Amino acid sequence: MVWRSPPPSGFKPLARSALYVCVLVIAQLMPPVVLAQPAARPAVAIVMESELATLAEQIGDELETMGFRAILTLKADTTLDELAALTRGAQAVAGACFSFETHSIRLWLFDRTTGKTLMRELKRPAAMDQVGLALHTVELLRASLLELELPDAPRGEIEASPALFEAARLPPAAQPSAPERPPQAPVGERRPAPHETARDPFLAVEAGAALVGAQGDFGPVPSLMLGLGWFVLPEWRLGAMAFLPLASARHESREGSSETRVMPLGLEGRWQLPRGMLRPFACLGVSLAYLRTRGKTESQAYEGHTDTALTFGGYGALGLGLRITEALRVGPRASVGVQQHYFTVDYADRQAARWGAWWWAGSLAFEGDFE
Repeated sequence: MVWRSPPPSGFKPLARSALYVCVLVIAQLMPPVVLAQPAARPAVAIVMESELATLAEQIGDELETMGFRAILTLKADTTLDELAALTRGAQAVAGACFSFETHSIRLWLFDRTTGKTLMRELKRPAAMDQVGLALHTVELLRASLLELELPDAPRGEIEASPALFEAARLPPAAQPSAPERPPQAPVGERRPAPHETARDPFLAVEAGAALVGAQGDFGPVPSLMLGLGWFVLPEWRLGAMAFLPLASARHESREGSSETRVMPLGLEGRWQLPRGMLRPFACLGVSLAYLRTRGKTESQAYEGHTDTALTFGGYGALGLGLRITEALRVGPRASVGVQQHYFTVDYADRQAARWGAWWWAGSLAFEGDFE
């Protein structure tokens, strides 16, 4: 009794085509490495609700007079995480948004040159003062950029360009002496606590329970789902996954029996929403199925063997993550894959059972994100 993995007639070209398509799609998902040319004027991202488009235009006009270039994004209920992501996506030096409370208006500023997130809280007037809000936005931006003059000025994720110094009316190469007293923050302005300034995750680890099944004569097997991902961007990540069987699939026939374990492994590209309470995601990847089987027989006419086999393929997955904490999520995932070969178990040169070539996996896993 032996285990073999012959290719099915006419199936190999189809599986190979599916594998090529998966590889090409993953290549398209990879963001190209492009050396960005510096803009003539530094950009500032303004995130505003669509109902306040005129306020955004007023702020843009004020920024234009200073020498900045305004980039407008219409979006409601913007969080600090989303403000940072939109600012980076626009390749802007800073980003600003408003949150309207019951009795106040909060102006948030994310400055990539100093690495700070500032907030100024204003009393909410009976009528909207768009000119005043625009001036407060410009003043808060300048207050943040003024720290670039200090010898021990904080440094963020990007360097200040000469064009930025010019727009902020600061000498680009000067190293002025430290002032006698440190500058005082404007009234009503505060720096958020460390937990208020969100950072993009770098690494993700997943673990959970799964059921793995396949086309053929074996039922689904309980498995341990493990995953590891590296964030290329907040929305894109590359990773590896594995379904480790916790039990063997058993098959019996008149010649004897066999116990089989199949372990699907994969490398995948994954798109997901960067933030939010619910985070849907989609994956495409290439896979490797590793099989190990052990045959037993009670008859002296047959001999049992232990054998292993490998086959390649591709797969896709859809899932959803529910946020428990800022760095921990839980949610389901459904995966469907196709292998280049299917596996068969032969008893006395007779095909008795088959695994694949189509396989599926359903899992419920916890995911932890690390900075």
